[in-house]
Amino acid sequence: MTVSISFNGGKITDKLDLLTQTQLPWIATKTLQGLAQEVKKELKKEMKSKFVNYSSFTENSIGIEPSTKKKLETSIFHKDWFSKGNQPADYLKPQVTGGDIYLTRFQKRLYRKGILGGDQAAYMMPIHNEEPGYGKVSRATYVKALWGIRAMEDIRLAGPASTKKTYKTQGSYVWVPQDVQKYSPEHAGRIRGYNNKPYKKGEPRLLPGPGIYKVQKSGLKQVFSAMNTIPDPEPKYKFNETSERTLFNNWKKIFRQQVKLYAK
Repeated sequence: MTVSISFNGGKITDKLDLLTQTQLPWIATKTLQGLAQEVKKELKKEMKSKFVNYSSFTENSIGIEPSTKKKLETSIFHKDWFSKGNQPADYLKPQVTGGDIYLTRFQKRLYRKGILGGDQAAYMMPIHNEEPGYGKVSRATYVKALWGIRAMEDIRLAGPASTKKTYKTQGSYVWVPQDVQKYSPEHAGRIRGYNNKPYKKGEPRLLPGPGIYKVQKSGLKQVFSAMNTIPDPEPKYKFNETSERTLFNNWKKIFRQQVKLYAK
């Protein structure tokens, strides 16, 4: 996802006085910089109007490659080197072009551990405000959940001696597989024991649906819901359209502002 803006002054130099022509490369650079900032501002508005739960990390991932007097071109893009984790350029792409949702490092680790794939679910959807959805589930929640269901044991065992201890969240989360009662009645019994949900006298405690749960005194709180298919969202983030519209609506205004400034 990148939009590039270049400057071609060949068609307008004959309409400018000599002083302005000598300043044209600098005027062009300042025009491109102004346009880039305008596009960035409008893309932030577009995200706000289309995404319900998104973080400041995503909002601030818009990058600008500035122009110079020697290279009259600037680019606006979502960064693919923003952190060591999941890159905004990757997980936002399906929202622009369509297709299967991006599988994060969290999802990929669950596949490697057999928690997803095979005869199990295809995707773990985070729960936000007791509803399935993306966004404001903290990175710490993902890490704690992985440690809690022992999906990070390879890191613990391979790490230095200081990490070879029981992680503090181990056991505080539980994975409920599909058909757990059928394949492991013993594990199903443990899950029921965790789930202190109200039930009728004489009836067994409820066995929750597939997913990952946090173990609490009040019972199990679902933090991820297991889905049988990978979400395939309809593209809704109008990155290209918003950028092009903003350029069309603003280039003359910003250029004229710069010409007036340097013609004084």
